Amino acid sequence: MEIQDILFASLAGLFFIYLITKFLEFKDLPPGPWGNLPYVGYLPFLFFKSPLKVFAVFKEKYGKIFSLKLGGFRVVVINDYKLVMEAYKEDVFMGRPAFEAQMTRNHGKKRGILFSEGKTWQEQRRFAIRNLRMLGLGKHSMESSIQLEARELISFFSNNIGKPIQLKNKFNASVLNSLWYICTGDRFEVNDPNFLFMIDMFINNMQQLELTGVPFFFPWILKNTDLVVKGFWNRFLESRDRIQGLIRKTIEEHKKTFDPEVQRDFIDLLIAQWRKTDDPESSFYKDEGDLNMLLVVVDLFLAGAETTSSTLQWAMLYMIEYPEIQEKVQKEIDAVIGPNREPCLDDRANMLYTEATLNEIHRFCSLVPFSVFHSTMEDVKFAGFKIPKDTVILANLRDAHYDKGYWVDPHNFRPERFIDDANQKIVKHEAFMPFSTGKRTCLGDSMAKDSLFIFFTSLLQKFRVEKDPDFGPLSLEPNAPTLIVAPCPFNIIIKNRT
Repeated sequence: MEIQDILFASLAGLFFIYLITKFLEFKDLPPGPWGNLPYVGYLPFLFFKSPLKVFAVFKEKYGKIFSLKLGGFRVVVINDYKLVMEAYKEDVFMGRPAFEAQMTRNHGKKRGILFSEGKTWQEQRRFAIRNLRMLGLGKHSMESSIQLEARELISFFSNNIGKPIQLKNKFNASVLNSLWYICTGDRFEVNDPNFLFMIDMFINNMQQLELTGVPFFFPWILKNTDLVVKGFWNRFLESRDRIQGLIRKTIEEHKKTFDPEVQRDFIDLLIAQWRKTDDPESSFYKDEGDLNMLLVVVDLFLAGAETTSSTLQWAMLYMIEYPEIQEKVQKEIDAVIGPNREPCLDDRANMLYTEATLNEIHRFCSLVPFSVFHSTMEDVKFAGFKIPKDTVILANLRDAHYDKGYWVDPHNFRPERFIDDANQKIVKHEAFMPFSTGKRTCLGDSMAKDSLFIFFTSLLQKFRVEKDPDFGPLSLEPNAPTLIVAPCPFNIIIKNRT
């Protein structure tokens, strides 16, 4: 037999074995597209495409749940709100993928809250929820800090009446400062270089993380080459060290002035728990507890800053696009609050239309369209399919918010869908999940709702927002298919209402 024949036969045999291996790997998984290439999976076919649109096509073709490979990760996408609710009730779906960027940020383990799992996640989340509530998150003792930032925004807008304004960085600063106050009891000056760096790190960078992008699913390209972004990994490490260094410095300053009788802020509460923990298995214990303390604070900023800031941008965009709704909200503000008194959280119960409008803003923008990625912690049978351990789970929340069978007219911006027929109370929709659903629902949802209400009502109480006539047509589409979707850049014109 010729050497060429032997080589051909060997290659054909290897290819046959590869096909059999892939068949066995995928035969019990949900269906999905062919074209999962070795090492890269389906990733190349998603470049320069919106996964939101591609996955909508896949839903029609493969059903409510489908699978594909992205880089070295097996991914299952759930495109039905009932299935999402069913999955996210179960502990087996509560894991986090071991993405290299997140593992590097967390110094090699699944620490903190946002990217942890198992006992560490349970312990840290339980502590955070309990103690943030004690500080007043979701109640009223924190509203003064949000009102202060709202006053700063009003002052800025008052000095720029009639001028084109780009909202992005103004909202970012206000939201981040309110979070900093809750954690540290202090606030930044707007021109502080550390503050400007935090805005860029926590907010602007989040708007650049593509849903199916290289940083999540194919990080070695960025880590070992300059093919995509020159020097990305070194800048990533430098940013991590600088932001964590800034927060570490604040924690160490709190340790030096710590008084167990006086709990000044959230960092003090973390220090108190760290100091009293004597269980070596606890995520609060000694060095491990110290590192978790740092990463929990990082996570609070990461989860809270960009979501509220971008939602405010979407809110202003929709008020420009739908001026009749802006007018209805302002009439309710006038009736309940009046022109002079500051909006407060007690007003929410009496402002049905405003609350419905904020819900519709959340639904319409679907800010985190696939939530934060989950993963399976064990092999599991779900919806008639076998899903192996360590499978990345994407819950398509945007699909839930635009499910025509549920909402009837999902592409119409209509706050009334959240008001009952008697015009007395807010309707709770099970397909409405802006902060995800189940056991890993966003722990900062109360603060996000409170902040959004105060900022939104404070601005519309004083000002009318209009389109900049020189800017060109507005787009209601997301700027990019990122983990957190922001609107395309736009300018607004602020006008006094009086």
